[in-house]
Amino acid sequence: MGDFRNIAKTLLLVISLLCAIIQPVLGYASMGDEKSIEGLIESYGKDNIVKVILEKRDWKVTIQKNKSFADAYGKPDLSLITPKSVAYDLKILKMSINELTYALEELQMQQEIQNEENDKAAPVPT
Repeated sequence: MGDFRNIAKTLLLVISLLCAIIQPVLGYASMGDEKSIEGLIESYGKDNIVKVILEKRDWKVTIQKNKSFADAYGKPDLSLITPKSVAYDLKILKMSINELTYALEELQMQQEIQNEENDKAAPVPT
């Protein structure tokens, strides 16, 4: 009986250590990350967050309407995009908030490059 307890304790310790190692690596967003997502909404805007999610979810995005979630195809009414709906999409995508932030920064750089190209192509007033 003593050997069984030692083996059980050792297995529990190993499982706990594995969970401690794997959890930060997987680091997917959870439904409790709304404060962090609110910060992203303030920094990057709902429109840009929706663009990233639409691209990664085959043109679907989660909306929240009357406390329930639904998929919308294409660009939805932005008032239906909430921190909870974004967290729901991140969970579906198995994407962390850090990965979303990186994607938003990448999108922002692309937009800045496009704006510079448009400025160069614009006719110069004479």
